[in-house]
Amino acid sequence: MSYHNVFMLEHNRQAQRLRRDIPNDEEAFQQTRKLLIGIMQKIVYDEFLPSFLSPEAMKKYKLSSSNMYKYDSKLDATIANPFGIAYRMGHSWIPTLVSVYTKDFKLFFQQFLNETFFDPTLTYIESVNGAPSGMKGLAYAMSALESSETDRTIEDVARNTLFVNPVADTSFDLASLNIQRGRDHGLPSYNEYRKYCGLSEVTSWSTSAALGGLVNHDADAIIKLEAAGYSSPKDIDLFPGALSETPVPGGDLGPTMECIIGDQFHRAKFGDRFFYQNRGTGFNEAQQAAIQKYSLASLLCRNYQFDKVQFPNVFRLADPLKRCHDIKDLDIGPFRPSTGGGDGGNDGHGDRGGGHEHHPRQTLNDIIDEIFEQQE
Repeated sequence: MSYHNVFMLEHNRQAQRLRRDIPNDEEAFQQTRKLLIGIMQKIVYDEFLPSFLSPEAMKKYKLSSSNMYKYDSKLDATIANPFGIAYRMGHSWIPTLVSVYTKDFKLFFQQFLNETFFDPTLTYIESVNGAPSGMKGLAYAMSALESSETDRTIEDVARNTLFVNPVADTSFDLASLNIQRGRDHGLPSYNEYRKYCGLSEVTSWSTSAALGGLVNHDADAIIKLEAAGYSSPKDIDLFPGALSETPVPGGDLGPTMECIIGDQFHRAKFGDRFFYQNRGTGFNEAQQAAIQKYSLASLLCRNYQFDKVQFPNVFRLADPLKRCHDIKDLDIGPFRPSTGGGDGGNDGHGDRGGGHEHHPRQTLNDIIDEIFEQQE
């Protein structure tokens, strides 16, 4: 919720910067919306994905913005069914405690995660006597704390105390829900996705490649999978099979998850004609350059008043702290109607500079008002 909120704040902040040169609210909203989508795409592909995908996967699937971009109309950008399971690898990152930190990254308050379900009280904490507000304090904590590893372990708060119903004395198990979700969607087994990804087929409960074993698992993981009740390794569901893989060198995921997730983000990038790097419908060269210089670090600095953040990538605790005062804001100049130019700069409505009279686009409300006026 803290990150949902910060992007809303960023939208409003950038809208105010653009509103000075855009004649009506509707157009200001649409241009800002487009800009925020571009910023989000840049952050996802250049900051978030490299924080858990290996350099080899980033290169193989051409995920970095430094790769040459060419839209492929034949590429299916829709979300693949197995991605809905593989991308739940983040469930192993869920912490037991929700923390609120101060601006200087000191613990202010903690609460068990299961106590916060359906209770937004934490987000409404007001900033009093130097204490952080709820939203900002959550963001300070998330930028300072190391997440759990991507592994087969899911914390108890998501296994035994998820959405507790005290009256019925029941709760949910997130791992079980993920397995059942895959079955409800008719997903093939973990073994079938290994073959799809060009990996060896699994035929035995061993670590031996010669015996068709679970070569990407350690012995303890194999013991636990066999004890889970599968009559054959060929029956293992995608979620437990892929989540329990040993991470590939330089990455946090095993090869099957990295394949499914890397392929999905490749298609979502090159199969989307509105992707921010597509100059025909995205942004022109100057605008792309401005977006690529922007970062989540700068966004947090401007909206949550950080004093310092990890830079250039807030997803990496190893990155050094940098004062927000020294981190540049987004250069809004290329996005102004008089300077953006081209189809990528103003949504295909031409350059608004050059001294020509500008007639604002009608909004839907304008059109409806005209219809009612004509009827009268």
